[in-house]
Amino acid sequence: MRYFACSPHHWLQAYDDAAHENLKLCLDTAHACTYGHTIDDHAERAEALLSFLDRPEAIGHVHWNGHQAFEPQGRVDKHLCIGTGTIPSEMHRRVKYLGIPAVLEHFHGEEALVEELAYIDAL
Repeated sequence: MRYFACSPHHWLQAYDDAAHENLKLCLDTAHACTYGHTIDDHAERAEALLSFLDRPEAIGHVHWNGHQAFEPQGRVDKHLCIGTGTIPSEMHRRVKYLGIPAVLEHFHGEEALVEELAYIDAL
């Protein structure tokens, strides 16, 4: 089963089709990764993940998580801390510099949050 607007191309096309200045997309990094699991080749998968960020003007909000982008367990959204898992660091870097609101959809304790914020700061 496939869902509407899951691929980067179709997701961005939904933004273009709506064509309203006050409507932006919400990028969920883990959801992007679950789409990526439909691509067998890991280099192509990494490229597809980054392509969700090809049109930064279309993105108005981010649900930012770490994720297992290449492991079979990554077919489920586990809300990992940013910097854990295998999302390419370039994706995290590009999310950080979008300059838009981002929500961390998880809380794994203060110690994990401190580590996560240090990772984000170092990007």
